[in-house]
Amino acid sequence: GNPYNLKFNKATCFQGSVILGSGFILQTNEATQLIQNNELNKTVIQSYLIGEDINSNIDHKPSRYVINFKDMSVQEAAKYKDCYQIVEEKVYPERQKKKDKGYRTKWWQFGRRSVELYSKIINFNRVIVTCRVTKHLCFTFVPSNYVYDVGTNVILSDRHDMFAIIQSTLHLAWSRKYGSTLRFDLRYTNEDCFETFPFPQSPSPEAKVALDQIGEAYQEHRRQFMLSLQIGLTKTYNLFHKKRPHDCGC
Repeated sequence: GNPYNLKFNKATCFQGSVILGSGFILQTNEATQLIQNNELNKTVIQSYLIGEDINSNIDHKPSRYVINFKDMSVQEAAKYKDCYQIVEEKVYPERQKKKDKGYRTKWWQFGRRSVELYSKIINFNRVIVTCRVTKHLCFTFVPSNYVYDVGTNVILSDRHDMFAIIQSTLHLAWSRKYGSTLRFDLRYTNEDCFETFPFPQSPSPEAKVALDQIGEAYQEHRRQFMLSLQIGLTKTYNLFHKKRPHDCGC
């Protein structure tokens, strides 16, 4: 039968925000110009992490920015004149076509803001992320002050022992069995893959230290490998899984 969602695992892994409007998104030069025009704009402009950044960028840094008015009223948002004007011109017309009344009336806010995620993430300096639809299941640490796209999953942990467990082949096998697929890629959902996974409970101090050391060593080795070849996670694991002529088992 299918596994149950475990209470112990709830409120730890979250899907990113549904911004619902490409007009929120800024290229680097646009964000830089807006902040140069008015330093106040820095308050509502944040780095925007998508799955492609996680899997393809060597340092996993976001390649774009996003205007984020959070839970501001329309009057509060309008104080950031330049940013508000962009959203009004590019997002408002798109939102008025939506059937959902909430999307139409609060057009200056993200469609789904993932409130619980951002209320809890303030307790962390970094978190673990993965791409929600991915060829290879890869996790990594990133700063906690980004806006995370709906195509990402965010795990509220800054520990290497957690990283070691979820990056293990055990968790990969579990995710392949109980997750779904999109074409040939794994669709890693928090409900099916993370919340059902039987994490080790109350490991001994020695085991916890060992897992922490393994996770840190693995992450650092992988980071150095990626830096040396100047490639991202997907290309790294493509190489890892590639069979060479001399080790094909012939």
